[in-house]
Amino acid sequence: METIEIELKEKSYYFLRVLISLLAYGGLVTWVYLDPDALTVVVSIIVFFAFLTMMRNGIMVGVIKAHAVKLGKNQMPEIYQIVEDYSERMHLNQVPQIYLMEMGGLLNAFATRLYRSNYIVLYSELAEGFYAGNADAIKFVIAHELGHIKRKHLVKEFFVAPSGIIPFLTLAYQRACERTCDNFGKHFSPNGAVQGILTLAAGPELRTKINPKTFIEQVDTDAGFWRWLVEKLSSHPNLNKRLQRVYDERTVKTGSKPEPETVKKEIDHSQYMPK
Repeated sequence: METIEIELKEKSYYFLRVLISLLAYGGLVTWVYLDPDALTVVVSIIVFFAFLTMMRNGIMVGVIKAHAVKLGKNQMPEIYQIVEDYSERMHLNQVPQIYLMEMGGLLNAFATRLYRSNYIVLYSELAEGFYAGNADAIKFVIAHELGHIKRKHLVKEFFVAPSGIIPFLTLAYQRACERTCDNFGKHFSPNGAVQGILTLAAGPELRTKINPKTFIEQVDTDAGFWRWLVEKLSSHPNLNKRLQRVYDERTVKTGSKPEPETVKKEIDHSQYMPK
């Protein structure tokens, strides 16, 4: 796989979370050793936590399957092909299942996992931008979400859950993971890194009206306690900070059309429609 920078803070925070979690697990083992009758309580706590996690992820996947459109070779193959290509380049064991969901105009995407299956959900507004000529942005988003799967962020979260007893540590780790995944997105779609973040900030239409340098300047001009606090309480870095990290003037364009082969496929949707 191509070399992609992994954020140092992600590694550092994860090491700290592992250490704290091991201490927590060690405490449970010590408790059982000193009081064998506590074994039932400890096992019950672990099983209850695992059950809640499974139920939460299961319900989320159930909602996705109930209300979203599953993409594939016969359903928006232009976008599905990107997922296939990037999954192969990242050497993923399997191509994640990808769904399109309408969310009332919200712009986002996320990855989730249930048992051994990975899922990516794209909000429909992003897909609309793809067909409107903002192809690079959705490539950035897809590569970003695949980065979570490649780095096994969803799997790791389960095992280091006890570290959640330390305030803000989980959120700090998640923000570092987001920065790593932005590195994945920029690697696979250099122009899409800027266009993707501007799309999240201003929408698919107004993104072309935004001056990225001026938006980046807000990192300094809008600095203050409340903005700092909001970021510390969030699982994602501030958007203008994310833009500052990925901005490269050499790659900035106002937009990009789907490649010729993609356009051809887009026009000829009858090839996979019911006869």
